Amino acid sequence: MVQAWRASGESAFRFARANGVALNSLKRWADAVPEAQRFVRLEVAPAAATIAVQIGGARVVVEKGFDRALLRAVVEALS
Repeated sequence: MVQAWRASGESAFRFARANGVALNSLKRWADAVPEAQRFVRLEVAPAAATIAVQIGGARVVVEKGFDRALLRAVVEALS
């Protein structure tokens, strides 16, 4: 519900009223879900020697034998 409200561009009051939700509930839910929290789509592909991970506008290519700690650091930096 919070994600739909934020994507709508409407005020909290208008969105809550239009969707039959108490304004206080919507605001409380919004406080519990940080605005920066994002969901990404994960698609599993057949095993390959090279994969590409797209995060927003960044594309990270991961090859066989990659450094896991480095990949984790790159993904965290892009999040």
